[in-house]
Parts: sequence; structure tokens; C-alpha cells
Amino acid sequence: MAPKCGRGTSRGSGPIPAQVWPQSARGRSQSRTPVGSRGTTPRETTPQAPRTPEPPGDEDSEPYYPVVLSPVKQRQRFKESSIKTMSDAEVWEHDDEEIISASFAGARSPAYEHFDISLERLYDDKDQPKELVFIFSCKVDPDRHLPHRRPRLKTSAGTGNLTSGIKACDRRRGIATHSQASRSSNVVKITYSEAAHRAIIALHCARNQRPFNIVNDPMYKAEVDLLRPGTSVLTPEMLSRDTLLLHQELSRSVRDHFLKLNNGVHIVLDGWSAPIIAAYLGLVVVWYERGEIFRAVLEFIRLKQRHTGKYLAQQVHNCLKRFRLSDRLVSICMDNAANCNKLAEELPTLIPTFGGMNVRDPP
Repeated sequence: MAPKCGRGTSRGSGPIPAQVWPQSARGRSQSRTPVGSRGTTPRETTPQAPRTPEPPGDEDSEPYYPVVLSPVKQRQRFKESSIKTMSDAEVWEHDDEEIISASFAGARSPAYEHFDISLERLYDDKDQPKELVFIFSCKVDPDRHLPHRRPRLKTSAGTGNLTSGIKACDRRRGIATHSQASRSSNVVKITYSEAAHRAIIALHCARNQRPFNIVNDPMYKAEVDLLRPGTSVLTPEMLSRDTLLLHQELSRSVRDHFLKLNNGVHIVLDGWSAPIIAAYLGLVVVWYERGEIFRAVLEFIRLKQRHTGKYLAQQVHNCLKRFRLSDRLVSICMDNAANCNKLAEELPTLIPTFGGMNVRDPP
């Protein structure tokens, strides 16, 4: 609310964004010292909400005018001038080594270690100083690796061009870069055998969700024959059997891992059906290890009968028994379908240590 006294506001100023209201007297200049202060710098730097003062009791008294105080700003430190911050004209009289040392004193990139750095001084048509340019000459192959040039004032532009030059230089000399070496070290080198070939194709289909019919692709067959002429390509039926065999054998490693942990596990169940074709029950296992909570798809169970609670309980029990997790089951999470409730009731008859509906989530 604005002051009742008409002289308490300035014309055209709109709402009063007052923070502190100073005292003023007729015939004297307005003071910028806050009320109640004796000339000390205010400690409070956070702006406060505007407030309206009480109007003077005497109508002839001098009105109050608002004064907004800005937050106290910290004084900037004085920056000492150095060779690195000077212009080319200012450092022209310095020695080359002094300029190079000052410019690359804080450089941390390993790219600079590949080069010898020198300084070139350029002059204009009137033989006046024009520009300073750094020259980066390759230490290991100076004949084929042409020097890199960079103006002194663009030293902070980065080392992208230098790094690209180093990689090209290494390729010419047949030396793998660090990134290439790290990528190659992650690739397991396998001597060709029919068993290894079949295992890689099966893992490729399982990991990348590729159909077994991929082996019938003419381009795939041409690629195999190009890399190893005369190699026999699997049929989709053989690939299907190999994948099933790998799943059965590798499940033992999963089982042994849980045996070493000796911890309780929780499972999450959900069903999926393809009309007329097939139905599956997904079983996700959740466990605690090394201070973290992990989860993984333990099994996709093919359902071949009516989805009754008793049948689902039997399939879950068979899966947990195969991985030696039956006696470690703590709780189970699934939706509120009637057969899910029946599953929770039937499972304790197969797994006596399971709490049934008491540990079913949601209840």
C-alpha cells in the first residue's frame, strides 16, 4: 500500500522498491546512511522485501524518499601481468625460450611430448613485428610428419590438431595408439574351430536378439566363405539346439555364483502371451551383494498348460530348484490376478520355508 501522504512518492516512479528508509531534513541533501547506522557498512547483503514507512505525523514534515542499497561486492584481486597474458608486441623483446616456457608452463596434455616446440617471428611489409607463431616439429618422424603451426595467442585453443597428427604418425609407423590398444585388448582372440564358430553364432543371436534364420542369409554365407573358404554354415535347427545347450551349461555358472553368496533372494514374476502361438512367464531375481542391490532375468519359462495358480507355482519351484534358490526365497512380487494369489498360496507346499501370502507383494 502506498503512503497516504501525496508527497511520499515520486512522480512516475510506480511502486516504491524501498529497502531502507533514510532520514532527511528540509534544506539538506538526502543521506544514504541507513537508519540507525553510524556510517558503518551494512552487513546484510541479501535484498529484503519492500516495505512502506509510516507517514509523518506532521503534514509539513519533509517526506521520506526510498534509497535502494546494492549488495556489497567483494573487491577483485589484482591480476599481475605475465608473459603468458601479454600481447605479441609486448613480449617481442623477450627470448624465444622464455616465451615458450611461459606459454606452456601449465600445459598438462601428453600431446606436447611428441613435439619439439620452436618460435617463429613474422614481420609485415614494413619490417615491423606482426605475429609470433609456435612450430611443433615431430621428434620421431620429422620427414613424413609435417610440422604443426599455431599462433601464440591461440595456445589455449586445445590440442585436437596435434592429437590427430600424432595418431596419423603412429599409424604410418605401425604403432597402435592407446585407444586402439585398449579396444584390441578387450577382444578375445580365438583360433578357428567348428565349435568356436558355432558358439559365437549362438551367442550373437542370443545377445543381439537375432533370429536363427540369420544363417540362411545369402550375404552372411558369402561373408563366411570370404573369410574362410569352404566353411560349412549351420542350419537354423542346429543353431537352435546349440543355443539351448549353451543355456543349460552356462546356467551352472549362475547357480554356482548364488551358492557362493549364500544370501536370500527376491523374485518378480510377470506373464506374456502371444495369441495362439506361445506364452511365457518371466522370472526376475533380485539380490544383495557387495553393498548393492542387483537384478537380472533368471529365466523365461515356456508355459504349456492352462495358467492356473497350481501350475504356475510348480514352474516357479522347478526354476528355483534348478538354480538352488528354493530355500533362499524371501518374497515374491507380482500383479493382483487371481492365479497369482493362488500361486502364493500353493508355493509354500513346495517350498516350506516360503511365507506364502504374508510375503507376497502387493498383498
